[in-house]
Amino acid sequence: MAYIGRLFSFAVLFGFVTAELHKRTAPVFLEKWDALSLISRQKRSNVGDEETKLPASLERECLEEVCDYEEAREVFQDNYRTDIFWSVYIDGDQCAEQPCKNGAMCSDSVGGFDCICKSGFSGINCETGMSLNPHLD
Repeated sequence: MAYIGRLFSFAVLFGFVTAELHKRTAPVFLEKWDALSLISRQKRSNVGDEETKLPASLERECLEEVCDYEEAREVFQDNYRTDIFWSVYIDGDQCAEQPCKNGAMCSDSVGGFDCICKSGFSGINCETGMSLNPHLD
């Protein structure tokens, strides 16, 4: 029984000694301003007149935030490329699932798509084969 009492006394004494040592060492947590000085990041948006100083960027204008047609137009600098981007940006790419058949080319548009059929095929999706000589049918 005396052994257990000495062991307990030793454990308590050890606890006090280690607690005193921890008081003399640096704290685990830093003060707010010291912590902020370790971690910093560059602000990217809503900083003054950033958009007037930097050239137009597709990522900044339309991918980090929702953009309008005019902002997209600033990036592409011409109507044709802007229209192609805008049709996909607004309602997705209807050609992504390859709706056109028989090697036809798909052209995406806002709200739909058009298939440009190869010679000998017709239909909305170029799914119908046509005979090159209708008199042989």
